Amino acid sequence: MYSAETEDYTVKCRDCDYSVRCTQCPEYYGTDGTGHWVSCPDGCYSFLEPHTLRRVMSGDLYTHIVECTVCDYDSTESHTWVSYGTGYRCSVCKMLSDSPPIIMSLPDPELEAYLASLSDEELEEFIASLPEDQVDRVTALLPSDDEHLTE
Repeated sequence: MYSAETEDYTVKCRDCDYSVRCTQCPEYYGTDGTGHWVSCPDGCYSFLEPHTLRRVMSGDLYTHIVECTVCDYDSTESHTWVSYGTGYRCSVCKMLSDSPPIIMSLPDPELEAYLASLSDEELEEFIASLPEDQVDRVTALLPSDDEHLTE
């Protein structure tokens, strides 16, 4: 928070009463998927802050883009297809597709990698969206500890 009286910023911890004053305007710059750094231009103080992410359609039927709204971090993650009307929709970025068979047409190793990238909830939604004749192929590629998801 900027103070015009002292011409500095006070940066406070969200979890305790710790705070520090900085006489420079903080800048943001990207790091990896864990967050971005908030830092004074002169380098006297910095801290890691979680990214503020937004999901963006990429036009790619396998992935969508994840961007931080503050810094220049971006990444891709797999679409999570769920039934929507007569087609399918990504439950995260809302991209529409005629069918997930584009995913189902992948060779087994790539399909297995796609399935491994999904959370338990996303995996359940994906399996629920499949035609019955494709469920067996997907469940055969799942690790044995995920078999409960298909029950």
